[in-house]
Amino acid sequence: MDDDKLFLFQPQSVQTNREF
Repeated sequence: MDDDKLFLFQPQSVQTNREF
């Protein structure tokens, strides 16, 4: 659930975090 909200606020940040 938090991921969804973070994605909407900062998709780039979440993507980078998931990649690493």
